[in-house]
Amino acid sequence: ETSTITVSTSGQYTLEIEVGGCTYSASVMVDVAPNPTPNLGANMELCDGEVTTLDMSSEAGTYSWQDGSTAATFDVDQAGTYGVTVTQGNCQGYDEIDVIYHPIPIFDLGEDAVVCHNSGFQLEVITPVDDVIVSWNTGQNSTVITPNTSGTYQATVSANGCAFIDEIEIDIIESFSFDLGEDRILCKGSTLTLFTDLEDFPYPLVYEWSEGDTQPQIDVTQTGTYEVSVESECDLKTDEIHVLFEQCGCFIYVPNAFTPDQDGLNDYFSIDTQCQFEYFVLRIFNRDGSVIFESFEPTAIWGGAAYNGEYYVQNDVYVWQIEYISGTLEGVISETLSGFVTVVR
Repeated sequence: ETSTITVSTSGQYTLEIEVGGCTYSASVMVDVAPNPTPNLGANMELCDGEVTTLDMSSEAGTYSWQDGSTAATFDVDQAGTYGVTVTQGNCQGYDEIDVIYHPIPIFDLGEDAVVCHNSGFQLEVITPVDDVIVSWNTGQNSTVITPNTSGTYQATVSANGCAFIDEIEIDIIESFSFDLGEDRILCKGSTLTLFTDLEDFPYPLVYEWSEGDTQPQIDVTQTGTYEVSVESECDLKTDEIHVLFEQCGCFIYVPNAFTPDQDGLNDYFSIDTQCQFEYFVLRIFNRDGSVIFESFEPTAIWGGAAYNGEYYVQNDVYVWQIEYISGTLEGVISETLSGFVTVVR
């Protein structure tokens, strides 16, 4: 028998004492209340900058946190061990939790950029955090990628449940090509427009033609080889074309008067033509139909002399006649032309 006992359940407890043959007793009703059982949950892993709130408001009683604060809630913003004691009357309960903070894998893809298609430009994720997982919106998962089309490139990097996203706009200057076409043969007097057909290229281009022009197109009227250099920020390309202008048909200019007075002005009769002749003859006739001048050279000039200089003709109207054969782009032309020329002194 003992004079003291420890009880852990509710009920009535009686104490009997015998003294000198007499028995004495006393009873007491004991109500055993359960201790509070605060539960802060499982240990936490958070990302830098996150704030979480530990909430004990569902437990009745008073509260005492590890820092001595007594609110029902406690805000956590850094790593550590956080504990709370809940008191209900003479009963207390305690729980604690460990909170770990992980760094966010911050990185910077840089400013939006315009780059050349042949520059080898790359995007790289660089972060001080180890063991990261990289995911690009292109479907790639490496830390370094090479953009091959213009557009928005976005990378998501995560580690320990913490993620960071960055994106960049890349404008890639593509290559270009052009062709002046095959060598050309055209009729004399016509105009050929040479152009690169790069109007839709969306970036600045600098043109330099062999003739000194700096426009996207030029008009040519002379036989020659024409070269153009076209330069973008990323490429320099050239092309050339040979253009040959030949006689199409045959035009001959013949004056209708001249003044053989040796004053240095309009002293001779001569034709003007660009034709290439296989055969040519020029004859001048007087009124009775006699030939007073004849030449087989289209560059010949007549100064008014008759019969190779025997005398000079008088002021009068004379008949000229030209016979020729000329090869042109339109074929071989054979023609006889005639007209009048007035001699005035």
